[in-house]
Amino acid sequence: MNKFNIEDLNLTNNDVFERAIARTYDLYLHDTIEGPDKYINWNQLFRSAGPHDVIYVHINSYGGQINTAIQMMRAMRETEATIVTSIEGACLSAATMIFLCGDLCEVSDHSQFMVHTYSGGSFGKGSEIISQVTHDSEWISELMHDVYAGFFTKKEIDDIIAGVDMWVTPDDVVMRLNKRAEFLTKRAKAELKEAELEDSVVKAPKKRVKKKTNLN
Repeated sequence: MNKFNIEDLNLTNNDVFERAIARTYDLYLHDTIEGPDKYINWNQLFRSAGPHDVIYVHINSYGGQINTAIQMMRAMRETEATIVTSIEGACLSAATMIFLCGDLCEVSDHSQFMVHTYSGGSFGKGSEIISQVTHDSEWISELMHDVYAGFFTKKEIDDIIAGVDMWVTPDDVVMRLNKRAEFLTKRAKAELKEAELEDSVVKAPKKRVKKKTNLN
């Protein structure tokens, strides 16, 4: 019996067609995270990739513009593809937020991982500066507690917001990822149970009030 090999097919023949079931993409997040216009193609790839596709995000970045990271995180959460984020050197500041959006997270030996609070500035009238600083303080607190929940403790997150630079070794990153996975699983189950309870509640029909009329 002759053995059939796919390589024996003449794919240049007009009666042979090829259909791709899945694709693998490699994106390299290197150096500084720049303005959002630099990552339009990336965000579009996340949104257009199919459920059988795999997207690797190779990270060697010291961080950068946080609003760019926020938009990329949104696109990563919307994708149907499997995202693998891989630290290959440095993963600092805003780059850590992108890292934690991976469905699978890889950490290379001797890599660096650090989280700190935001840096910025403000100018204008005194009232405008106070208003922006107040807003930014509430905004960064909500963002940090959302992104790093389960990875850092609430106290650690509060310390980071207060100005502590949190350096984490590769082994500790892996340990914290495992704890975060357990935390997210428990939270998802609790949210599902709460939703089911809300769906099971049957609202009592409103009682009709009959007005009595006295006939004299």
